[in-house]
Amino acid sequence: MNLNSYRKQIGLIYLIPFILYLLDPFGKGFLFGYILILSLILNTKKLILFFDRDFVFVSFFSISYALFYAVELKSGVQFIFIYALFPGFFYLLGKYLMVDGIRPRQIVVLLFSIGFIFSLSSLISVLINLREGGFAQLNRDIPIFWNGKATKATLMAAYLTFNMTIPIIFLIRKPKTPILLQLIGGVIFIASLLSVFRLGSRTQLVICILSIVLSLFFVIPRQSFKTNVQLFFFI
Repeated sequence: MNLNSYRKQIGLIYLIPFILYLLDPFGKGFLFGYILILSLILNTKKLILFFDRDFVFVSFFSISYALFYAVELKSGVQFIFIYALFPGFFYLLGKYLMVDGIRPRQIVVLLFSIGFIFSLSSLISVLINLREGGFAQLNRDIPIFWNGKATKATLMAAYLTFNMTIPIIFLIRKPKTPILLQLIGGVIFIASLLSVFRLGSRTQLVICILSIVLSLFFVIPRQSFKTNVQLFFFI
């Protein structure tokens, strides 16, 4: 399955709102989340096929959380609907994206793309800040490039979480990651690592190390001794 056929099978009516939701332009990404949920609801016939116990469990938990939040509003009324609806419907979206015929390598590319788009606003903002002031800055808060609003370093670093797990694509041999994706992934990881150093986020460094260690536990028993020796020399 190529990119064009995948795009046609999913539909731009879902892909465009999803991408804009991940980018979160001007802090209004949740509006595109509503559009995405509405698009899913309008496709009820296909949506019903993805209903399962996990969806019921996630929805029950998220609605319960939204009700508790409604007792003491802190960030606005709209978060009642965000907490109640987004987890369950985005779970269904995830199942919808896993179309019939999609191969493991394509799933890797899909997850890689989602993580990169999700991190893009944070990554651009921190790199701009690095270019202007370097690492020797006392203030860890970074202005988001969409509107210049100062954002806490912890929140800014959270967007980079997926990027900090990129090194595992160099460890997993089957399915083999395309060379071009490895090169792109390497550049994104280095940019994200520099951003993490600027933000002073120890959590992201721990996530990076932990993902590598867990991947090794998964990969080593499934490879030959010769391959494992080459892997350790690479590390």
